[in-house]
This record gives sequence, structure tokens and C-alpha cells, in this order.
Amino acid sequence: MDEFREICKKSKTGSKSFEYGSQGYKDCIRHFLPSSSEVAQLVVQPGSAKDVSEMMKVLRNRPTVEFAVKGGGHGMVPRASSTTGILISMARFDTVEYNSKTTLIKVGSGCLWDQVYSQIYKYKRNVIGGAASQGVGVAGWLLGAGYSLKSNQYGLGIDNIVEYEIVVPDGRILTVTENKEKKLFQALRGGGNNFGIVTSFVLKTVPQTETYGGSFMVPGDRAEEAKVAIANFVAQEDRREAALVSAFRHRLVDGALDYSITFMCVFDGPQPKRPVFEQFKDLMKSGIMFTADLAGWESAKTEAAKMNRRSKLGKSKASGATNRSSKTSADSPQRTEVQMTLNSDSEPEEADSPDSPDSAAFPVRAPPVYRKLMTYSSPPNSLGSDDDSNDPFQTMHYSAVDMMFSHPYAYDIRAPEVDLSSLAHAAAPIMRMSAEPHEEEAALERSDAEEETLTRQFQQQANLSSYALLAGAPSSGEPIMITKPTDSMGELKLRGRFGCIMVSKYTKPLLDKMAEEAEKSASYLKKRRGNMIMVDAWPVHSAIFDNSPPGAAWPHERGKPFGPMLAYFLWEDEQDDEFWLTKLKGTLNRIRTVARNLGLTTSNPAYYSNLSLESVPAKSIYRGNMKRLSKVKTEYDPLDVMGRAGGHKIPLSG
Repeated sequence: MDEFREICKKSKTGSKSFEYGSQGYKDCIRHFLPSSSEVAQLVVQPGSAKDVSEMMKVLRNRPTVEFAVKGGGHGMVPRASSTTGILISMARFDTVEYNSKTTLIKVGSGCLWDQVYSQIYKYKRNVIGGAASQGVGVAGWLLGAGYSLKSNQYGLGIDNIVEYEIVVPDGRILTVTENKEKKLFQALRGGGNNFGIVTSFVLKTVPQTETYGGSFMVPGDRAEEAKVAIANFVAQEDRREAALVSAFRHRLVDGALDYSITFMCVFDGPQPKRPVFEQFKDLMKSGIMFTADLAGWESAKTEAAKMNRRSKLGKSKASGATNRSSKTSADSPQRTEVQMTLNSDSEPEEADSPDSPDSAAFPVRAPPVYRKLMTYSSPPNSLGSDDDSNDPFQTMHYSAVDMMFSHPYAYDIRAPEVDLSSLAHAAAPIMRMSAEPHEEEAALERSDAEEETLTRQFQQQANLSSYALLAGAPSSGEPIMITKPTDSMGELKLRGRFGCIMVSKYTKPLLDKMAEEAEKSASYLKKRRGNMIMVDAWPVHSAIFDNSPPGAAWPHERGKPFGPMLAYFLWEDEQDDEFWLTKLKGTLNRIRTVARNLGLTTSNPAYYSNLSLESVPAKSIYRGNMKRLSKVKTEYDPLDVMGRAGGHKIPLSG
């Protein structure tokens, strides 16, 4: 570890090292969820590619040292960007440079998408990027392929990268393009952290006009109508500008189960002459509508801005709410919270009385609706008044960049504050079920009793401990005594995972199964300290990959329009990790079986690594490209240095 400290000490570009217990250390190891965090022996923040090069040389010469590279820290896979060894935080690679002549933008690998969008919007341009809200990192999203709400028109994030700067394990700093180091360029297009440490990306940008759409939520008792509307949208809508993200979501709120279906409808362009999202307007009229941070592009600007707020609760037979509106303004600085941002001194109006008819069907904590009209002359976080038209959708003068998968409350400004200080650190559990999501269905249909038995077996084998004496990197000889749990290091004080299967289309029978499985898993929320079960439908256009350049590490090609169907589970306590991971995997497997029987997936789709469980092997992500990628890996990293960095690993050839 002294070698890393010495590199930082001699650095002329501001590289720093942070010791255990310091504020810088805590900031660096913190991930979105504490279940993704580890207690590192040392944290370093290189300030230049040259310093990254020196650190890589040390790692190459110290084959027993474990390490990880962290960009934004939003990934769910344990040890993909966290470690008990040396953590390399890329936070100082945070520059965003737009070239108005080439319309390209250079983005540091330590940037968050929030930051990129706040810089690019002033040029009336945009990028094919990730969810801006909740701190999604540029590097992990781009290296994993990158589905965006703009993907129907422009392909994946990796289809829009023109240059990488990367430090390979022998210390060389390479500029990689389609014409220079071409094999490595293609390997980096979805190849994860297998080939070195990327320090910057150069991305294409696209013109950004105003957009049209809205987000809303309906109670679970309208699930049948919701499924029909989603299936009709998929069958009838052929415009690539139109994007939909919907979710069946169960939460435990104040000890009671809350079931809702959320929708985000975005047309990436001005309001079209031919109606769009007509399938959802009846649902919207009786649901709760809000358009704050519509497509996840929260601009992250912090300047004070005068903001007008109009709140409205539409009539709802589910909530018994009545129409009313109010308008206030404030000049106070913007405030970013776990919930949605609203810069106002006044309190939201309260919902109707609990005594309202059928109020139990839709919680009385329902928020008012925040309607925004945005222009380029005001930052995207500003609210403006709008007319009282009957159209429930709104014109938005900024981008539809990505869905708000990044946060369990992304569609809900009712998010409660959670304080689960009793959570404890544990080693990342590794699933050992006999049937993986990518395998044949021989053991997919498990009963609940069988899953319970597996869970008990896993817990006995794991022998998890709240506190531990870590030996850390074997060569360091400097063990650290953990004195506090890592659960205090998360942005949310909850544990959880993303998981996905790949589907080509959503039909009513598939949606039925998704809703059924979400409800089935949610039945355990109370007794197993669960917090949320969410299963997402995110349809992609049949032509999503028609213009994607060939040769990428992550397989995607014309005529095979697969997209990830997300399952997102959150729970409170470490002791329930194996239980909920088993439930999550079972949920995905059973949905996958139905999807395959319906002809909506295959036996060997390429899984999307950014949303895949740690148990999904690299061969199920890269499929037929594995042999080629292994050769590239062997050429640039013959000692498999990056194999110690976690994530879905590509092996050396031979």
C-alpha cells in the first residue's frame, strides 16, 4: 500500500490517498446500496492518466493484491466496483468538454450522467446516456452497453462512442478508436472492466428538441387495465421517438403493503400530430400524475432559480380526491433529496381525508402533481406555469434520456425516510442455485417450500458475520479492524439487487406473469423484512439495433430486438440476503419460462451485464464473442491483472 501512497504523494495532478475512517475514504467507498460496498484497506483517487499508469504497474507487479475501480458506484453487483483491497476511485476524472465544431463531447470516466446533462443542455444537444437521477456513473453504464430512452432511435450507448482513453495493465496509455487499436475498440464496446482502466470517452451528440409526455401512477386494483394498455401500446405504436417504461411495484409502507403501477411515457420530440400514448389517457385521468424529472435527466444545477409550482390532484374514484390547485414561488437554493427535487418554501397540499370513499385503495399520502414547462432559457430544474388544457401529457423542453430505474422511489415523491442503523456488513453472497437464469428450464419451476429449503441451506453455508478482521490485500500485511458496518456507507440504507431477463416484446400473457410473480414475491415483504418488489416492462422498438455498428463485444444485431426486463428487489437486513436473492432468481426464472414458451425470448440471449446478477457468467453475456474477446484479453492483459477487479470476467484464451 505504501507504493500507492507514494504515487499520490509525488503526484503533480492532485492524486490523493485516503485512509480508513477519513471522510474522503467514506465518500469513496460509498455505493448506492450498502450491499454493494466493501471496507477497502486503502482508497486512492488518481488525478491523471499518468498516475493511473503508475498504479497499474504496481498492480501488475503485485499479483496477490485485490483491487476495484469505481466510477459512480450505482451498480448492484458486489465487488464489481468495491473491494477489501485497494479501491481506485475515478472521481477526479470529472471533466466534460463539448466541441461545437465536431459536435462531439469528451467525458471523464468519473462523471455522473447528471453532470453531463447539466453541461450539454445549453447547446441544445444531447447524448445517448444513462439515468441522470440518483447518481448513475458514466463509465459503468457505457462499458456495460447502455440502454437509453433514446436507444430506439440511436442504438445503445456503445453505438455512440468514437474514442476511449484507456490505461492497459502494462501501464501504456492508449487512445483507442475504430481505426486505431481496432480490436481493443470493439472489445471495449460492452466488454466491461476486462481490459484496463478507461479514463475518458468521446461521444456523439444528437440534436435535442422539446419532448412530450408524462409520468403517472395508478393503484394496483387497476392492474388489468394497465396490462391491456401496455400490450396495446406495444402492438400499435411504431414511432421510434415513443418510449414507455412501466412497473408493477409493491412496497411496504408503514407496515402495510402498497401496490401501484407506474408509467413513464416519453415522446422524444414535440407533441406529434398523430396522437401518442392514447392507450393510457383513461388511466391517467383517474391516477396521480407528475412530470417532475420526467425522463431521469435532473440537471444537477445548483444555482438559485425562481420557480412556480402548480399542484393538482385529479379526480380519482380510487382516492376520492377532488380537483384543486395552488401556486407558490421561492428564491431559495435548490435542494436535492432522495425524493424528487422541489424548490419551494411551501408545503405540498395534503390529500383527501382518510375517511374518503375507497381511500384504502390508494394511500391518502398521495402527492400533488408537479407540472413543468421548461425552456432552454431556464435550467431544467425550473418550473413554469402552464395552461389548464385537458391533455394530461405535457410539453417538456429537454431530453428524454433514460428511465428512472435508478431509485426505488423514482416514480413516487412519497418516499419515506428510512433509518436502518442496525444493518451490518457481510461478504457478498454468491448464488449457488442449480438453475441459472441463462440455463435450460430443468429446475426453473420451484415451489415456495423448495426455495425456503434452499435459502436455509445457503444461510448455513454462508456463516455470515457482522464484524470481521480483514487480512485485506495479501501482500500488504496491514489488516484493518472493522469498527462499524458498511451499511452506513450507502445512499439508501437498504440492501438489494437488480436482475433481468431479455425479451423481444411484451404481450398480455407475459405481463400477466410479471404481475403475478411480483405479487407472489411481495407476499413475503412483511415476514422477511422486505422493502420493495418491482418488475419493469420496458419495450424496445423492433428496429432498435438496425443502425448499430457491427463488431461490438456485447452482441446486438439487426433483427434481434432484445431488451432487459428488470426485477428490482430491496430489503432491510443482511440476514435475509440469501432469501431475497433466491426469490429474485426464482422470479426471473419463472417469467423467463413463460417468455420462452410465448416465443419472446430464446434459450441463449445475450444478458445485459448492467442489470444482471453476479451469478450470471460472462459466457451468458458475451455468447459467441467469448473466443474473440479472450484473445483480445490475452493480448492486452496477459497476466489477467483486471481479473482481480471483480465484475463479469472474460477469461484469458487457452
